[in-house]
Amino acid sequence: MADPGILLRLTHTNISSARLYLTDLYDSTDGPVTGLLKAGPVYIGPGETIQMTFTGNAALSYDKGVIRSYLNSGHLLASFFVGQELQDAITGGG
Repeated sequence: MADPGILLRLTHTNISSARLYLTDLYDSTDGPVTGLLKAGPVYIGPGETIQMTFTGNAALSYDKGVIRSYLNSGHLLASFFVGQELQDAITGGG
């Protein structure tokens, strides 16, 4: 199983009952940890959590796109996770 590097986990806060459509993540993945692809539109339903690698369009969306707007409005919560290989590289462990 490949080390995921940095994963972004997004959770719908239930501030509304609508699914949130991440329009700038038209072809994202949930990361190599599970190996599943989410081709096409990315939606997050009430109470759902998704995760994706923090690269490319996911990073841009988090910085100044749709993810950022949902975070600012309280519709999403975000957290980050670091894979073991990257953690070892940062800390000099391994």
